[in-house]
Amino acid sequence: MSKSQHSEAQMIGALKQLEAGRKAEDVAREVGVSKHTIYAWKAKYGGMDVSEAQEAKQLRDENTRLKKLVIDLSLDKEMLKAVINEERPHSSLGYLTPTEFAAREKTNYGKDACQKTASLENAEERVSHFPTASAAATGSNDVQVSCRIIP
Repeated sequence: MSKSQHSEAQMIGALKQLEAGRKAEDVAREVGVSKHTIYAWKAKYGGMDVSEAQEAKQLRDENTRLKKLVIDLSLDKEMLKAVINEERPHSSLGYLTPTEFAAREKTNYGKDACQKTASLENAEERVSHFPTASAAATGSNDVQVSCRIIP
């Protein structure tokens, strides 16, 4: 939204003329705005005095400033969280920082860890279940299952 060229006093003065019975087109022409602007002013400042309009503007400006401050502080908080989590040792990581732990794990396992994980996934896919004949021979409803990995 563009900044108004008219002060709150001018806007409310135009609205007072409108309330006095003048047509919106005449007031708009005299002030140098469109009749739609006059109606927008009426929606925003209708029934206000000049001091109330100025106070409302100050409150809006302060609210905008405070919103920006909250955004800045939220960003600062997130950055500090990231730094703390990067630098603080964790007991679950053997009292190493996350960066140190990741570096140690990479050097200890390297490509072997990826290959071991892939071979385990393949082994799980090759598992087959075979019901034993003893469950059918005894006539029980309990089925024993044995598993074996197919090479």
